Amino acid sequence: MLLPGGGERAMLCTVPLIASDGTVFGVCGFEVSEMLFKLSHTPESKGYDHLFCLLSPLEENTLRLSGALFAGNFAAGPAAPEHTQIDISSGTGGFYSYRQSGKEIYAGLHEMISLYPVDSAYGDEQWAVALMMPDKGLNLLISSRNRNLILGLLLLMFANFGLAAFISHRYIRPVAEALEHLKKPDPAAKTKIPEIDDLIEFLATQDELPVLSETKELAAQESSALYREFIKNIKSLSPAEKCVFDLYVQGHTAKEIAEVLCLSINTIKTHNRRIYMKLNVTSRKELMVYIQMMENVNC
Repeated sequence: MLLPGGGERAMLCTVPLIASDGTVFGVCGFEVSEMLFKLSHTPESKGYDHLFCLLSPLEENTLRLSGALFAGNFAAGPAAPEHTQIDISSGTGGFYSYRQSGKEIYAGLHEMISLYPVDSAYGDEQWAVALMMPDKGLNLLISSRNRNLILGLLLLMFANFGLAAFISHRYIRPVAEALEHLKKPDPAAKTKIPEIDDLIEFLATQDELPVLSETKELAAQESSALYREFIKNIKSLSPAEKCVFDLYVQGHTAKEIAEVLCLSINTIKTHNRRIYMKLNVTSRKELMVYIQMMENVNC
């Protein structure tokens, strides 16, 4: 109501004083002025321009502003809702849409409250507390927040790319290079990865072990097509490769052959690869099997 003799609106909160025999002594209560409501319930609008709240009677899907109290700086501006009514409808993003004829659309939330006792004369009257702001301002705010979120996600993505590149260069690349060494084991070459260096040394040791068991298995196949093909392919060796091959036949190791021929171990390994390819063998073990078979045949 509008207080008599002034321009300030107020809400009167009163109850009757009635004796047990029904005698009415009067009423008691208090008033909540519009200014007091504004000072006590102005919402904290950090980052939210034109945010305001109101306490208003609710009739179905309509806020009756003629009996409402407002709080917030925007509520006193020219773009504030008029003291008539606001129609409520479903909005987007979980917000309600508040529309008033001839005014801009507002977005916000509201919740129903009870002001009167259930058995009072006004027990059926509904009230609502609403928090709202102009729909345009909310959309701009959400767009700004979305831009900041997208920018943050992009920065995080680039940071992940950088971290992945660092991990790849720092940890994965050395392992990949070390695995390449396994294709051409060389005890003299160190990968700086202890486990792979040990494996290379183990393979080199295994490559020097005698091959008696394999010899026994293939001795019975000395007249096979594979053995005949091996003997035939010996003629395709170059003089240098034939020299290395003959030293293998004599029982020398790769290291001893390098010393006899005054060559580096890498040069011997190069000859080995070419010998393996021309004789169609895959390792020194298989080569020594065929050499053992040759000795058995000559015996």
